[in-house]
Amino acid sequence: MDPLIRVIILTSLWLVYCVALILLFSAVTWVVRTLRRRLNTTQLLGPKRYTDGLDIAGCAAMYGPVFSIPRRAFDRMVVLCDGAATEHFYAQTPDVYHQTPANRRWTENMVGPGLAWVDGEQHEACRQVLSALFSNTAVEGYAPIFLSMANKVPHGHVLSLQRFERLTSILDDIRTQLYDNGRFHALFIGSSGR
Repeated sequence: MDPLIRVIILTSLWLVYCVALILLFSAVTWVVRTLRRRLNTTQLLGPKRYTDGLDIAGCAAMYGPVFSIPRRAFDRMVVLCDGAATEHFYAQTPDVYHQTPANRRWTENMVGPGLAWVDGEQHEACRQVLSALFSNTAVEGYAPIFLSMANKVPHGHVLSLQRFERLTSILDDIRTQLYDNGRFHALFIGSSGR
């Protein structure tokens, strides 16, 4: 056998062997993680299949205030319908907002150091300072402003539709002027005759 062919065959076998080992390692890791998660956690009730008309309120009445619904293959989403359950969930994970160093650098370069840049205890302190600005009493004062802005939205849509209708009528007029009785007029070509 030619030595070059032997090297090609051995290299391809080595490549197949490495890919098979990587796939086997990934499968074993996935199985171990899945077993560990299923053995150490309580399985939540919920529908077996996701349907387009999934009624969250009906599921909450049937399965309780905390249940899970399927999202895609081998993945489920936990739904919390109770205020106490939501509060308990967020109390167990108080430091949810942590950024990677690369994300922090990018945010600092693009936005600058500020509320979007801080994390951990600094983020919690900033949230406590800013939460007073978004309390119910503070937001009630802004309700007329929000209402007037919300009322302007349909008016803006009506104006843009009217502009579009005017534009289409102008384009139709130009089209009828350019094509008269199936012939193209040289209206915009120029007087040079080219």
